[in-house]
Amino acid sequence: MKAIQVAQLKALEVPWMVSPSLPELCLKTEDVDGRLSATVSFVGFFGEGTSTCARWGMYRRIEVVFVNVLYARLFPEFSAVDQQRIDRYDWSRIPEFRDASGGFEGSIERTRVAWHESKICPSPSSYIVEGSDVIRSLNLSSGEFSHVLFMGHDFNVEVIAKCWDWRIVGEELSSVRVPHYINKDNV
Repeated sequence: MKAIQVAQLKALEVPWMVSPSLPELCLKTEDVDGRLSATVSFVGFFGEGTSTCARWGMYRRIEVVFVNVLYARLFPEFSAVDQQRIDRYDWSRIPEFRDASGGFEGSIERTRVAWHESKICPSPSSYIVEGSDVIRSLNLSSGEFSHVLFMGHDFNVEVIAKCWDWRIVGEELSSVRVPHYINKDNV
């Protein structure tokens, strides 16, 4: 009997998080010469008192741009079917910053310190779904495509694409971050 593979979440390595207090998560798709692209936009929070906040400010509009998109969807956070699927994912690689007793007292400060020191948000509400159930259901290779999940205040967004990049609105893509290619030979 074949073992059931559980998809595991890995935090995107970015200096922001999808703002947990603003219902601003949007998805726009576009067909350009037969290739689907998608843009996910939201208000990004750069952490209070962090080095990323000192550089960019506390809140900025962020766009994550995907090319060679196979799948993109926006769904309500309260969707029972989707929430059950997301709850089944393995969240163990997402830090919780619990104290020695296993409680959450002081976890916000420990999160802020880790964010400040690494310049990467430890839990950005944006994740790569490794071993993706959706990629498997499409009979695709996870080595060729990336399944990215954004979790917002009222909505969630999922995108499966070959590469992605992000920018602060008003700045060039390459001035902030290098594109993330899953397999550069296939782009």
